[in-house]
Amino acid sequence: MNNRASVERVMGFCNKAEYREFVETVLGFEQMLARSHNPMAARTLVRANDKRLARLDIIKDVLSRLHYAGKDKRLIRPHPQIVFAYDVPNLENGQPVQDLNAALPSCT
Repeated sequence: MNNRASVERVMGFCNKAEYREFVETVLGFEQMLARSHNPMAARTLVRANDKRLARLDIIKDVLSRLHYAGKDKRLIRPHPQIVFAYDVPNLENGQPVQDLNAALPSCT
């Protein structure tokens, strides 16, 4: 289960009843998302520990998928430790399995 339930409860964004409902339903929701992954509607995972860096890399990922004149592929390539393909091991670990020890870039 993602850490959203804990964060929202601690930060006061949900009450106890909402927290219980989230905990009871999130696993089914995540399993539904996992089952809906297919080549025509592929899922992408984003490590968002650094929100600013995650947002920038999501924008890069979207731009890299679009076709437009003057596209510079070097500038819009997302970091593979931040934006990566859906795969069950990646989903469970929250990071690309093949890159577990790779260093993340700094957003300073």
